[in-house]
Amino acid sequence: GCHFIFVPGILSLTKSWDVCVPRGDRMIPCEWTPSAADQSVPPEQGRDYGEGGDIVEVMALRMLIRVFLSLLQGSESSRCAKIVASDAIPSYVIAAHSAGGSVLYRVMEYLAAFLAVPSMGSDGFCTLLKRSEEAATKWLPDEEAEHAKALFSTSPDSPLGEFLKKHSANKFPAPKAAFSFEGTLLKCDTEDWCTYFLERNEPPPKTDPDNDWIWQALEEKDSKWTWNMARVCCGSLRQRCEREDPARGLKQIRKWFETLGAQNLEGPEFESQTVSCPFVYVAGEQSEDRNKVVFPVLKNLADENPIWKTGLHIEVVPEAGHNMNSENPEAVKTIVQKFVGSKKKYGLASCSK
Repeated sequence: GCHFIFVPGILSLTKSWDVCVPRGDRMIPCEWTPSAADQSVPPEQGRDYGEGGDIVEVMALRMLIRVFLSLLQGSESSRCAKIVASDAIPSYVIAAHSAGGSVLYRVMEYLAAFLAVPSMGSDGFCTLLKRSEEAATKWLPDEEAEHAKALFSTSPDSPLGEFLKKHSANKFPAPKAAFSFEGTLLKCDTEDWCTYFLERNEPPPKTDPDNDWIWQALEEKDSKWTWNMARVCCGSLRQRCEREDPARGLKQIRKWFETLGAQNLEGPEFESQTVSCPFVYVAGEQSEDRNKVVFPVLKNLADENPIWKTGLHIEVVPEAGHNMNSENPEAVKTIVQKFVGSKKKYGLASCSK
């Protein structure tokens, strides 16, 4: 089955999305957990909102690590597992909901760089691995940093070294799809509520029924979320979506299209290119206010290039809003199966909107 690498939204857990993953595929959670990025508001130097060590960047490194673990057929944790001897490269998907979208777009930027190098045996690939290792060492908690260092090692007896012995001549494998389930992207996604969270030293009062979901999340036994984490997350989202023009996520999606589009134009056999990763933006039909802003922006970006246009898919979940995973999970699963469950290759040169 396919590995479904997923980042949930603010104050949320991946398990609420398990029902949306097709049978036979495996959910690989990438949960929000504490780090030095969220211990103070505002964060310490180098970790301020939008900088290299902020909470979104930390989560992006964690998601990238899970991509590599999936390729090495390791565990779903951040630990470096012994790989399974196989000539096949496992398939994977990257996906996120709501605030996790900012993490997804950053990981798309990471992967675009890996996809742009000629092969996994090239100097460029090794350079990118080294940069990833350095970032993980600098910004992740110590134990995670040690696991990342082992994971990105290309020494002959390391898991990645063993993998590269078999696949060094190949290009880095692209995900089967990148799914943004109303992933935070533009000002319309963050306006007002992010500032409200950020300016409150304590969670809003329990007496207000509108805040029930916040307290349920903070008191959830499986959750590592803290109020500080939620506030810092909002600061990072606000920086990316409201204070940069164009929004950072939009620039990262553009980089994705530029990289995959260029690859599809390299070879003479246009339909046979190996990169097969549509960007799928999924929204609930009841999210009209968001959809009327986000849909045209994405379509305008894709319309800049005929290949980019075939790489964008906008899917609408009927009878659902932002929390589509609980409001209509079967419809969400059907959309996922359209891109992951089909044997058809949905590459940028072959898929339709």
